[in-house]
Amino acid sequence: MQEIIKLEKVTKEYQNGSNKIIAVNNITVNFHKGESIAISGISGCGKSTLIHLIGLIKPPTLGNIYINKRAVTDLSNNERAYIRNGFYGYISQNYLLIDGYTVANNVEIPLIYAKKKLSQRQRTARVMEILAKVGLSDKAKTDVKNLSGGQQQRVAIARALVNQPDVILADEPTGALDSNTGKEIMDIILNLVKEGKTLIMVTHNTELASKCKTQLTMKDGCILSSVSKPMSYF
Repeated sequence: MQEIIKLEKVTKEYQNGSNKIIAVNNITVNFHKGESIAISGISGCGKSTLIHLIGLIKPPTLGNIYINKRAVTDLSNNERAYIRNGFYGYISQNYLLIDGYTVANNVEIPLIYAKKKLSQRQRTARVMEILAKVGLSDKAKTDVKNLSGGQQQRVAIARALVNQPDVILADEPTGALDSNTGKEIMDIILNLVKEGKTLIMVTHNTELASKCKTQLTMKDGCILSSVSKPMSYF
């Protein structure tokens, strides 16, 4: 399988007064195209920090991160920004939508800042295509604050997909949803893997983690175990 992301001896430290906190401790791990990976562990084990490092939201204190075999340290600030906005699509449990904006306006935002500029007509067409994919075509002109939690998460998924990213980063994507709605959202996300996307997901939910091909379990900033299933998991 094609390696697309590699972390090599990556550490992330924070200073809390006179105390040094090691959130991620000397992790080496590879991710491949088309995989689905769940990162699990108790609160405070470092899993959200790890996904932020992978997504270039935070820089490592030590170690190297490679994307398509190119070191992130060799990239300019603009190149890193384009990777965050184009190579990655990010889904959070808090949705991170802009109240006062319509569904279509929220989904369009990544296209406005994309490296490849599209006309307004092209952006609108792309937004409607993605909204159809998540079942929200009829909500395009609705203010996001008037949507249910499940609908807001669908908007967040659409926004993550609109720039046609290679990798979906999902940080507790069903954490704020009831079990039935969470299952619907997870089905949408896992279907993306069928289409060739790579999924890297942080979750407390063992049932959701079990649906992924690879399960990484973290403890005290380290990867405690890695288990992969050779068979189809859909």
